[in-house]
Amino acid sequence: MHCKYIFFFFAGFLVCVSTATTQIQLVSPQPLPDYFIEETDEGRMIIQRFQWQSIPGALQYDFTLEESTEDGWEEINFQTVTDNFVSIELSPGEYRYKIAVYNLLGIVETESEWEAVSIKQAYNPGLDSISPDIIYLEEANSGIFTVTGQNLREETKFYLRVINSQNTENIIFPLSKEIEENNRRVRLQFDIDQIDVADYVLVAENPGGLDAESSGIRIQFRKPIDFNISAGYMPAIIPYPDTVKTYFNSIFYPFSAGARITFIPVKRRGGYFGAAISGAYSLLFYDTGAYTLSGHLVESNLLFVYQFPIVKQFLTFDAHVGGGFVYFIDTKFSYSHDLQSDILNAMFPAVSGGLSLQFYVLRRLYIECGADVTFAFAPDMPLLITRPQLSIGWQF
Repeated sequence: MHCKYIFFFFAGFLVCVSTATTQIQLVSPQPLPDYFIEETDEGRMIIQRFQWQSIPGALQYDFTLEESTEDGWEEINFQTVTDNFVSIELSPGEYRYKIAVYNLLGIVETESEWEAVSIKQAYNPGLDSISPDIIYLEEANSGIFTVTGQNLREETKFYLRVINSQNTENIIFPLSKEIEENNRRVRLQFDIDQIDVADYVLVAENPGGLDAESSGIRIQFRKPIDFNISAGYMPAIIPYPDTVKTYFNSIFYPFSAGARITFIPVKRRGGYFGAAISGAYSLLFYDTGAYTLSGHLVESNLLFVYQFPIVKQFLTFDAHVGGGFVYFIDTKFSYSHDLQSDILNAMFPAVSGGLSLQFYVLRRLYIECGADVTFAFAPDMPLLITRPQLSIGWQF
């Protein structure tokens, strides 16, 4: 009696297992990193991975692969595996494959439809030369590179990469490419404004993971360091406080001059960075007829400098900010008969900043116009000085 129940239970389980259907999800094959593995008389053989959805409880899988020939489909590979993938050496061509799934009883439970696969020929690119191989960022440049080599095709992906850097932010793709001379020459147009100071290589990458790198491409400034000296007219305007105007009867002091020495050791695509020492002088003088009030106003500053070439080799923007001192020197009242008051000499800490434009009339010679503002921390009489500027300078 018990044996009969066991028999019917086992038979029912067998029927359920053998009649169950499972949908198999096939995954399109992807090339392994070592795409080419062998040179043969028929060409390079490649490893191709075929993968499908793992079926819970599956005992094993039958993998069948056919190749398209002139006479139709021909079976070229049959494997029984326990994993849900196989790896096979293939040459370019048209293929199809299907999977049969065995259940735990060793019976074929379900079988997939044929899945078509197209294996394309992969071409190994080669790079022989690239021109230019050095670019100076001060100079106008079209961003066009001419490259010669082999297998430089329409589907080839080109990009510039900083040497010894795997950071994707350091990869620059061309705006356009033009293939010439039967895939042996290409003209690449890059946005030159995206390229900063560094050593680059050009990478050519064909489908299948095959790639090649060029020799080094250097992007730099022809003059990595600038040293500028300028001098010119910088009249002082002292709008605050009113005390100065009260004594000298003016806020404008035309007998003035200024000079600056600028050192630029850091140049990047985003601008130039450096430091400067500046000085300015103004004669303070007022004659009432009964007496004269005279003195000398001097400024000295240490400045941080930022420059940006708006038009290369012609127009440069300059911004500078820093601090220093303001001096009143030999300030005194003078009367007739060689009488004079006590002499005032004073020094006050100050902050200063300014903007200017440099127009290069020759390769090294420039005219600079702009304005500086200085605020001196004088006790009981903070001082505001503005100085329009018109200077001439030379870049060493």
